[in-house]
Amino acid sequence: MTMMNESDKHRFLGEMLRSGEHYQAEVWGNVTADKKTQLMFSSMPVNSILMESYCYIGMTEENINIVVVNTQKPDKILGRLRLPVDKISSVTVKGSLIPGKKTMDLLVDGRAIRLKLSSGTIGTDLQGQKEGVRMITERFKVLSGK
Repeated sequence: MTMMNESDKHRFLGEMLRSGEHYQAEVWGNVTADKKTQLMFSSMPVNSILMESYCYIGMTEENINIVVVNTQKPDKILGRLRLPVDKISSVTVKGSLIPGKKTMDLLVDGRAIRLKLSSGTIGTDLQGQKEGVRMITERFKVLSGK
């Protein structure tokens, strides 16, 4: 079985970078979105991410980039979404009873997206997850204050 890995994370997220951009944090997580939001993902069949799907998340100064991958074959991209930070109108960051787990509910142009992050990377070679989760949640907490 293919696992989520550092190489795919960098490659998939790197393909979304615009000229002059760089990532402040790159992590893996889970994404859930409503049907209206699913239509924003290129090549995503509607209903395919009503349940949680694995994704790679990259945070730049101006965007949150999400690459949704197949849960069974995470080397296969299902869709991509660029969320401009200035279009995020609402953010809720929640902790969990389980240490290292965070949930972020975003409202972007009236579209709801839920991201679930975990600082753990058991069974993968993913790097910097704990620090990346911390950086992203801190940024979202700042955005929630707008």
